Amino acid sequence: MKYEGMMIRPPSETDSLLLQVTVGCSHNRCPFCPTYKGERFRIKTFAETEEDIREAGTG
Repeated sequence: MKYEGMMIRPPSETDSLLLQVTVGCSHNRCPFCPTYKGERFRIKTFAETEEDIREAGTG
């Protein structure tokens, strides 16, 4: 799996599969949230997502 940027999720989901299909935040204007500042939002390509799914299936 190829993860980009910071991954944020609850500790209870630590062992679950995380399929990242977007990078950054689509809104990214909240004055109180510095999490994705400076990171441009993008949707991963189908090819990137498909590759991650295939890799997850072989693990």
